[in-house]
Amino acid sequence: MTVIVSTENEVLSPTAWPWAQGRPARDCWDDWAGTVSRWCADNGVSARDVVVLLPVGALLPVARQAWARTVGGWLPQIETVPTLAQSLDWSLELKTPAPTNAELGPAPTLDVVLDRLLVTQALSVQAWGRQWAQRDRRAFEHAVTQVVDCAHLWVRVAQACPPDQRVAYWATCREALIAVNAASTGPGARERLLLAWALEWAASSDDGHWATDVLFSHRAAAWVGVTAGETVVPGSESSVMLTVLRQAARSGVPTLWMNAEAAPAQLDDADASLPALARCLDFEDEAQQAAAHVLSAVQQARASAGDPVALIALDRSLVRRVRALLEGAGATLSDETGWKLSTTRAGAAVTRMLAASQPRASTDDLLDWLKSGWVSWPEFGAPAELDEAVAALETWCRRHGLLVAWGLSGHGRDLSADLVPEGRQAMPEPARRLWSRAWQTVQLLAPLWAGGRAPLSAMLAQVAEALRDCGAWQVLEGDVAGVSVLKALHLSTDDGGETVAWPLVTQGLRMDGQGLSRWVDDVLEESSFRLESAAAGDAKVDVVVTPLTRAVLRPFSAVVMPGSDEGQLGAMNGVPGWVHGALSEQMGLPTKATTRDAQWASFALLMAQPGMVCLCRKANGREPLEPSPWFERWSMHTGQALGHLQDVRLMQRVATLPMDMPRPRLRNPPTSGVASGGLTLPLPAQITATSYESLRQCPYRFFARHVLNLRQLDELEEGVDRSDFGVWLHAVLQSFHTRRDEVLGAKADDVALWVQAAQDVTQAQGLDRDSRRPFFLPFAATLERLAVNYVAWLHGHEGQGWRFAKAEEVVQWPMALSCESGEDLMVTLHGQLDRLDRRGQGGEDAAWTVIDYKTGSLEGLKQKVRQPLEDTQLAFYAALAQHASATADPGDPQRVTTAVEGLYLQMDEKGVTPVQHPHVIESAQALVEGVRMDLTRLLAGAAMPALGEGVACEYCEVRGLCRRDHWTLAEVLP
Repeated sequence: MTVIVSTENEVLSPTAWPWAQGRPARDCWDDWAGTVSRWCADNGVSARDVVVLLPVGALLPVARQAWARTVGGWLPQIETVPTLAQSLDWSLELKTPAPTNAELGPAPTLDVVLDRLLVTQALSVQAWGRQWAQRDRRAFEHAVTQVVDCAHLWVRVAQACPPDQRVAYWATCREALIAVNAASTGPGARERLLLAWALEWAASSDDGHWATDVLFSHRAAAWVGVTAGETVVPGSESSVMLTVLRQAARSGVPTLWMNAEAAPAQLDDADASLPALARCLDFEDEAQQAAAHVLSAVQQARASAGDPVALIALDRSLVRRVRALLEGAGATLSDETGWKLSTTRAGAAVTRMLAASQPRASTDDLLDWLKSGWVSWPEFGAPAELDEAVAALETWCRRHGLLVAWGLSGHGRDLSADLVPEGRQAMPEPARRLWSRAWQTVQLLAPLWAGGRAPLSAMLAQVAEALRDCGAWQVLEGDVAGVSVLKALHLSTDDGGETVAWPLVTQGLRMDGQGLSRWVDDVLEESSFRLESAAAGDAKVDVVVTPLTRAVLRPFSAVVMPGSDEGQLGAMNGVPGWVHGALSEQMGLPTKATTRDAQWASFALLMAQPGMVCLCRKANGREPLEPSPWFERWSMHTGQALGHLQDVRLMQRVATLPMDMPRPRLRNPPTSGVASGGLTLPLPAQITATSYESLRQCPYRFFARHVLNLRQLDELEEGVDRSDFGVWLHAVLQSFHTRRDEVLGAKADDVALWVQAAQDVTQAQGLDRDSRRPFFLPFAATLERLAVNYVAWLHGHEGQGWRFAKAEEVVQWPMALSCESGEDLMVTLHGQLDRLDRRGQGGEDAAWTVIDYKTGSLEGLKQKVRQPLEDTQLAFYAALAQHASATADPGDPQRVTTAVEGLYLQMDEKGVTPVQHPHVIESAQALVEGVRMDLTRLLAGAAMPALGEGVACEYCEVRGLCRRDHWTLAEVLP
C-alpha cells in the first residue's frame, strides 16, 4: 500500500485502501489499523496524539476493536465530525445572540420544521407575500419548502469551508446568482428573487459560531481521515473532514486520507464469495425469500458466533414486511432507519382528531378517530364499554346513511332532538352518549375552524387541551412514538431543546385551521423516531436494518438487499431546491453526478462483502420490473458475473384433507353410546318473512344470517338508493292515510295532502339536508306524478268499497314446536304489515286485504305470484292477519276475519299497479304448516346445506362462507 503524506506544498491525495472481493470486513479493518500504525511510526507521531475521523458513527467500535486486535496499546482519538465537535465545544466562546435582521428575520437553525415557519413569517411580512399566500396557498407553501432546502444546502456547504474562506464563498454564490438573473428575462423571476433572498438568509447564519468551526482551530499532532469512495458529496460530514485535513496539510501537520475502494479477489482466494441475485414473482414472494435468506444467515452466524446480518432498506414497505416475518420467526432486530411519525399510530392520534373536529368532517373521519385506540373518556369505564358504544354508533350511522359526522347538531348545539329520529329509528343510548362526548371534545377545537386566524402557539395549546380531554395525552406520554410526536409538535411542556426562535415565531405566525392541519402533516412527515434494539440488555442482535450508505465498511456475516430493482437501486432523485445544473457546480452544491458517484462507490464496496444476497421481483402489480442497471455496470467493472440465488425456503408437504360441503346443524348428531347429541345452537326466537324466505331459498344462508347473526356492515356511501326510497315511501303513505278522512274527497285535495305528507317526511328523514338533497332530487322530481298515480288508483280501489284500516301494524304469533325431549319450544312469527284495508262494516261478512308496497320490478312481482305456493312474503303476512283475527276482541269492528285477500302494490313514477295474489288463504295455511315442519326438523338435527340457486346466490353476502362455487354436483348431492 502506497502512503502519501501531505505537506504544506502538496495537495491532499487519497491513499487506496483495497477491499478485496469476498474478504471479511474485519480483516480489511485489521489492514487499516496496521497501515495507520506504520504511518504513525514513519512520521514520528505517537498514536494517542493522532485524530482519526470516520464517516459514520457506526464504524467507531469497529475501528477501535481493529486497533486493539492488530496494534494494541494506546488508541488514537477515533471520532466522527459530530462527536469531535461535541468533545471540543468547551473551547468555543459563548455565543452572543446577533441582532435579528429586520428584513430576513432569525437565521436558519437547520431544523426543517422551525425554518419553514421562519421563512413563512418573514415572507408574510411583505405585502406581496401575504397576497400570494391568500391567492394560492399551495404554491406559497411549495416556495417556502424550496427556499428552506436551498438555504440548508448553502449552510452545510459553507460549514465545510474554512472560516477564512467563507466570505469569498458567499461572494461567489452572489456573483453566480447575479449572472443568472442578468441572463434570464423569461419566466421564473419570482423564483430567482426568492433564491437571492434564501442566499442572504443562509449567509446571515455565518456568525463564526457554527459547531464544526472548532475543528478548523483544533491543533492535533496528526490527522487520519477515512472515506468510502473518493467522491464526497458537498455539505456532508465527509466534506467537512476533508476540508479539515487539507487545512492541516497546508499547515505542515502529517495527514493521511485513506479511501476504501472495492478490489478484485486476491489470487489466493479463488473461492471468494460472489454476490448472487434472485428474481422473485411478486411483492410477497420477494419478502418471503428475503426473510428466508436472512434466517439462514442468522442460523450460521449463531452457530459460529459471527457478526449480525445486514438487511438493506431500499424499499421501506418491503422491509417492513420482511421485518414482520423475521420477528415472527424469533429473530432480534435493530432498526437504524426509523419510522416517519406520519406513518405511526401516535401521529394518527393527532391528525385523526383534527380531521374529525372539522365542521364538515365525514362520519368516516369521526369513526377513524374513535376507533384509533387513543380515546378513553372516564364516562365509559372499561375499554369494552367504549368499543360497544363505537360499534353501536357505527351501525346506526351506516343504517341511516349519516355522511356528515356533526350533521346531527343544530346551530352549534349538542345532539339536536329535531334531527334525530325517534321510535324504532332512534339512536341507541350508548351511541348517543358517545356522540355527545365526542362533540364536547371537538368543541375545544372549534375556534380553529371559525374562519379567523390565530397565533400558532394558541392553536397548539388548544390541540393539547383536546388531547387531554379525550384521554389521548396520557397514552401518548406512555408511548415511545407518542413522546416523539409531542416533542415534534412542541406540545410537550418538558422541551429542554427548544430554541429561542421557537416562542417568537409561534407567537407571531398566525394560521387558520386548514393551515394548522397542513403544518401538522408536514411536521410528522419530516420527523422520525427509532425503536430501541429488540435485544434485551447486552444480548446480541441477529439482524441490523440499515440504509445502504450506513452498511458500508461494517462487518456483517451476510448482507441481504431486497428491492434491488431499477426503481429503487440507482434511481436518482432530484437534488432538493431550485438550484440545479451548472449553477450548482459554480456554488459547490451537490449535483446529480456527485450524488450518483458517491452512491455507486458505496454500492461497489457493499458488493465486495461476503455473503451478499440481492433480490428483485419481476413485477410490481402489473408493472414489469428489471434488476438495477448497476448490476450490469458492476459486472463490467469487475469482470465478474452475478451468481444465481437459490430459494432457501423450507418446503413442507401437507397431505390433502378432503372436505365435504358444510352442513351445519342445530343439534350435534348422536355418537356411539349417546342417545342424543344435545342442543348446541339456539333457534332464532323470532321468525320473519325474510328469515323464512332465506331458509326456503338456502338453508345455509338462514344458518349464517339468522342462527349465527352474521351481518354485513352497510357502507357509508353518498347518495340515496332504492332502499332509502322505499323507506321514505312507506312513511309517506302511513302519514298520508293517518291524516286523510275516511270519506272520499276530491282528487286534487288528496294529491295536495299526499304532497304535503311527502314534504314533511322528507324533512323528518333529513333528505332535504345539503349532504343528501342532491341525491334525492331524482326521486323528488317525480313526487307529484307519483301522488297523482297513487290517488287515481286509491279512488278506484275505494270505489270497490275498500277502506284504509291500519298501517305498519306489528303482529306476533307465538308458535309451540315439539322437541324430541318432549318439551315445547316457543318460536314467534313476527311481521310488520305495510297496510290492511277492509270492506264492509265488520262481523263475519267483513273482507280484508293485506297490501304490501313494492318499488321494484313489476315483472318480478308477476313472476312471484304465478306460483302462489312459492311466494313467502304475502302468504306470511296473510297468516299473521289470520292470527290477529283469531286473537282480536270479537267486539272490535276492525278485527281481521278469515276472509283475507292479498296483493302487491307496485309503485313508481310510471304508475301504480296492483298485483293480486291468488288463493292467498290456502298459501298462508300451507306456509304455516311448512314453517312448523321445517323448524321441527331443524330442532331434530336436520342439516342446513348450501342449496341456493340462481338469484339466491347471485347477491348473497355469505357466498364466501359456504364456498358453494367450489363444490361439484356430486359433492352437493347428499
